[in-house]
Amino acid sequence: MIRVDTLYKSYGIIPVIKKLDLKVDAGELVIINGSNGSGKTTLHLLLSSLIKPDSGSIEISGINVDDSPKIARNHIGYVAHDPFLYPSLTVRENLNFFAKLHNISYEDINQIFEDNDLLKLLGISDRLDTLVSILSHGYKKRAGIACSLIHNPSVLLLDEPETGLDSNGVTALMDMVGFLTNINKSILITTHTDLSKFNVEYTHYILKNGQLI
Repeated sequence: MIRVDTLYKSYGIIPVIKKLDLKVDAGELVIINGSNGSGKTTLHLLLSSLIKPDSGSIEISGINVDDSPKIARNHIGYVAHDPFLYPSLTVRENLNFFAKLHNISYEDINQIFEDNDLLKLLGISDRLDTLVSILSHGYKKRAGIACSLIHNPSVLLLDEPETGLDSNGVTALMDMVGFLTNINKSILITTHTDLSKFNVEYTHYILKNGQLI
């Protein structure tokens, strides 16, 4: 779960996040819409402890991010607007790399490849041995999502995950999100796209002037 209390972040004299409160329970999907420059990416960077707030507090699965950032990160899967992938490696090799970062054993990695329904939902099970450098942007995004989930985090942060996906890819993405909320993952999506047409329950906010409305 995610708990944010009175969060404030500025860059120089320009406030980006202003006294923001947010709660995402286990099994809940929250979608935040906002225009470019509204602070969506800054919010993700704060939640994932990649930058520090000026004030306020963040808890991830009951862990204070400011006090224990490394422990908190173990509970987070974060997919940036441009996924963190190594283009000279295959999808499988990227998944292996991120799994090893989280001390997942070789046997468990193989089990993930054999049984992981998420790879099938994302539509990349037949591209595991393809170099990332020759994947389309949409498939790179799918591979990035898979890498973010390799350690089975309780919280998933998705920054404009639908960008670069065709209609089938967005449908697969939302099917995956529905699957994850059904197994009690807390999911936060920020986007400027209307995702209301998909058959997934969610709580909706708009990020404007650094605050949620």
